[in-house]
Amino acid sequence: MKFNKDALTMLEAPWLKRQIETHLFFGFFSRKFSFSMVFVAGCTLYFIYELILAQGPSTVTLIESVQFLLFIFVGLYLLKIPKYHQAAIGWWVVKISLFFVCVAMVIAGGLVGLLKGNPDYLHQILIGFIWLPSIEFIPRLTEKQKYLTIGRVLISIPLLILWQQTGTWH
Repeated sequence: MKFNKDALTMLEAPWLKRQIETHLFFGFFSRKFSFSMVFVAGCTLYFIYELILAQGPSTVTLIESVQFLLFIFVGLYLLKIPKYHQAAIGWWVVKISLFFVCVAMVIAGGLVGLLKGNPDYLHQILIGFIWLPSIEFIPRLTEKQKYLTIGRVLISIPLLILWQQTGTWH
């Protein structure tokens, strides 16, 4: 299988290059290290952990861990493209996934939790809004997104501690 060259050139839009090169994590991967290698290593370690260490080898754990084999093969396939393109694909996947997770946290965890009277609804709403991909796309803030990410982490730590103290984590 070969990559579609037109699809890879779409990843070289100036605004996307600026987003990736100024990002805290993906900027590093686009310049110094292969993102796919880290992805493959993480999936492989998790596969080994689940299969051998967590519950011992069994048919059920093997079937549940098959999805990570697919991720490993995708990561190995992505090793054929340049580091920048690997970082760009990883950036897109993370941003899209983060959007859906944050929207789910705000709606399902926060608003539904409010209606049900759950004590952790406010924490879920705040974490969802803090991590929702949004302000880093404002052109003037793109250069500062490293600081936005560090700020998000620093604000999230006390919120997560308070959320854990509600006793709703199992």
